[in-house]
Amino acid sequence: MSKKHTYFAYILIVIACFLLYGNTLQNDYSLDDHFVIENNSKTAKGIKGIPEIFASHYIENKNQSYGYRPVTLATFAIEYEFFGANPFISHLINLLLYVATCLVLYLILKRIFREYHWLLPLLTIGLFLIHPIHTEVINNIKSRDELLSFLFALFALRMAIKYTSNKKIRFVAFSLILMLFALMSKLSSL
Repeated sequence: MSKKHTYFAYILIVIACFLLYGNTLQNDYSLDDHFVIENNSKTAKGIKGIPEIFASHYIENKNQSYGYRPVTLATFAIEYEFFGANPFISHLINLLLYVATCLVLYLILKRIFREYHWLLPLLTIGLFLIHPIHTEVINNIKSRDELLSFLFALFALRMAIKYTSNKKIRFVAFSLILMLFALMSKLSSL
């Protein structure tokens, strides 16, 4: 696959993501978004709250305590530190994470389908990209846990594939570290 085709694919993926989900940038917080950003005492502390985030459950209140998603909450804390409670920024970050996910998935598919025509991985990622099941994950800021866990899992897979090509142990180590980040974003990445 030529560099021209690769750059064309990257640009097309980015444009398609923004065309399909750019309308989310004007949305306000919804459903559980207030709970993880504004009304969360740990994320509202900004960067200072990160040690507490890594030492506690995802949800903790007088009625319940469950989950461990410190990477996700840490992104909300960093975001809150620099931008406060700003739904535009939150939606932009989710959209950019989706763009990154699509690009990494495209790179993996390009590697897997390297013996086929260059359009096959592009059409495959196009089907993934336009599937309506992703709408909730991108629109709902709280669902950043899904985006992060899948993105880190894809990066881990990419490193594992690199290991199969050149047998350098560092790619196994990177893959394990990235999978740990995926698990600390949301356990469902397992």
